[in-house]
Amino acid sequence: MEEQTKTISPSEWEIMRLAWTLGELTSTQARVLMAKKRGWQPTTVKTLLARLVKKGYLAVSGEVRSHVYRPLISEDSAMAFVAETAFSGMCAMKVGQTLGNLLVATPLTKTDISRLQEILTKKMVTAPEHIACNCLPDGSSCEKEMTGESR
Repeated sequence: MEEQTKTISPSEWEIMRLAWTLGELTSTQARVLMAKKRGWQPTTVKTLLARLVKKGYLAVSGEVRSHVYRPLISEDSAMAFVAETAFSGMCAMKVGQTLGNLLVATPLTKTDISRLQEILTKKMVTAPEHIACNCLPDGSSCEKEMTGESR
């Protein structure tokens, strides 16, 4: 499947998580699971499924009362797209700080931490001393950043 460029809402993410976890799901499964998980009405689930099909995130097959939905994009690809989109909108000088804040706030397993340590050790070899600001079109740096003021 070609790279997705259409964003999905937090509610649509909930439906996609079901599809990724189960591999495929029926409309009935989606309705029952989301009623238990979030208290959603069947019409809400039906609307979200239809939106995800229209956006190209889910394929649908089967009869009207027994539609089967399967993901057309992998969970890893979708998460990478969301992360890249978020970070591309930030000042390049703030990305490291933001990643650090995420690491502090996010529960991680020892395996996750070991993997991150390996990645950081490899990146340290070629990491620059300074990341240039990408906020201003003329290549100037953030003035407030240079004076130590927070934004």
